[in-house]
Amino acid sequence: MAHVLFSCPMDSERRAVLAEKDAGDFEAVVLDDLPEAARAAACEVPMQVTRIGAEVAGIAATVAAAGNPSVRGDAITAGLLAAAGSRAAAALVRINLAGSAGSPGGAGSTGMAGDGRPAEAQHLAAEATRLAAEAERSVR
Repeated sequence: MAHVLFSCPMDSERRAVLAEKDAGDFEAVVLDDLPEAARAAACEVPMQVTRIGAEVAGIAATVAAAGNPSVRGDAITAGLLAAAGSRAAAALVRINLAGSAGSPGGAGSTGMAGDGRPAEAQHLAAEATRLAAEAERSVR
């Protein structure tokens, strides 16, 4: 996930903090029987990626529709990649909150009750996908 963060529009200090946090949270997730707090923490960076993906897809749609025609293809590509990253990160949020197989919140469960992040991540990913499609339609 760190490689995605380094291509996003943010300052280098913020990128470094997110990449370091993601690495630490990922290490905790690969262990079995994580406490809910560790699962919740592991969702912070993927949630940021879903938000950034939707933002980048929105910028891409604007540039594709009204920007310099010579960069329209680049804008469309950026929108499609942002949407893909957002969708992948939303999947990580769902997986991280679902728990590990064999635990009370294990695979196939609904995850942590009352946690709205999976729905928010899905909404952001859907918005990024819609905006990427809008960017693609700008050349038709």
